[in-house]
Amino acid sequence: ILTRNFLPYYQSVGGVLRVLKIARYLYEHGFDIHILAARGLKIDYFGYEKDLRNYNIHYFNDFLKKIENKVFLNSLNSQGLDAEYTNLKLKIKKAVSYFMIPDQTVLSVGNAYKQAKNIIEKNQIENVIVSSPPQSILLAGYALKKHFSDKINFIIDYRDSWNTTAIFRKTNPVLSALCKRTERKILKIADRFVYVSAPMIDKIENLYVLKGLKQKSCLIMNGFKTDKLDFSYNSQSKSGKIKIGYFGAISDAQSSFRDPTLLLEYIKKNYNDVFEIFIYGSQNINGKYHFVKSFAGIAHAKALNIMKQMDLLLLIHTKREGADEVITGKFFDYLTAGRPLLAYTPLNMEAAKLIRDYKVGYNLGILPENEGHLKFTIDTIIDQFKSNNLLKYTPDRIKELSCEAQFRKFLDILR
Repeated sequence: ILTRNFLPYYQSVGGVLRVLKIARYLYEHGFDIHILAARGLKIDYFGYEKDLRNYNIHYFNDFLKKIENKVFLNSLNSQGLDAEYTNLKLKIKKAVSYFMIPDQTVLSVGNAYKQAKNIIEKNQIENVIVSSPPQSILLAGYALKKHFSDKINFIIDYRDSWNTTAIFRKTNPVLSALCKRTERKILKIADRFVYVSAPMIDKIENLYVLKGLKQKSCLIMNGFKTDKLDFSYNSQSKSGKIKIGYFGAISDAQSSFRDPTLLLEYIKKNYNDVFEIFIYGSQNINGKYHFVKSFAGIAHAKALNIMKQMDLLLLIHTKREGADEVITGKFFDYLTAGRPLLAYTPLNMEAAKLIRDYKVGYNLGILPENEGHLKFTIDTIIDQFKSNNLLKYTPDRIKELSCEAQFRKFLDILR
């Protein structure tokens, strides 16, 4: 499995969780797992040390990764959480990546390719999964396929779209055309194309009209681990208030796509003594709210236990562009805890659609455009909480979303 971001050189579990899940599933089904990622400055293993001992972990040199990690660690040491890190990273990324195709991490593609080539030859590896973003890592996969040809099964794994979403699409028309040409070549040469969200394939096929793309494509969502499934409800609230848990990074920075400000202000004005909101993870919020309790990020296993103590588990995604294909790894973590989800997201977001289809929570929409719908949903939640009738769901209802149901599809496309 070739990727760029991996433990212990990444600032959260969320950005590496899919690779961790793929590796664990394939290892449990008898595959010898090699993972190649960028080396930086150590941040944390987030409780995954034991898992990683089952795999062959390799790292390629990446000076940009070291810079990213250094800025992040300095921001934590100065008690600035990740605000400084986020702002500086975005400024550097915007300035440097504007002229880079696909992005600034292209500078380390040569190192990734050379080391991957040696690992494949030394271990006679047949299946090569390249997981993106960043999209530059796909260039290393492309070069590997050109070199090894039919000797390897080249599988692209899209955690996010590339040229079909505004998040990664170049604004300069010349650079955009070059990126599209590059993506088309990579998709064409790939043996299989895996993607995490249903809307992706139609958008990509409409853009490139690649013959045979759908036939070699497969939707494989992240899924949840059934062995960790626990629907026991362990709320210990003595206040009578509705406990809402949020797990992960959160920020009210202008560029943030997880900005809770409008929601928190709305609750403060209209439901000031109704909720208790517990946030676990790096935070950059300027507003003060007596109903918000903040905690540092915690190990993944511990987080799952705390989730079970909540009445609702909060998803936040406030960026409208590209939301139609966003699910987020937290969606599946929350299902593992068996608690109803509360989505403060655009109503057309893929996670919101799954919540509706599988009846596993409540969709608020986002402010200001969905204020009426949001108010109606909050009032419904309050009434149901008072009558001890919050939404419940069973493991059987969500079995199609399990890791086993999703990742078994890999067994059909691997050699």
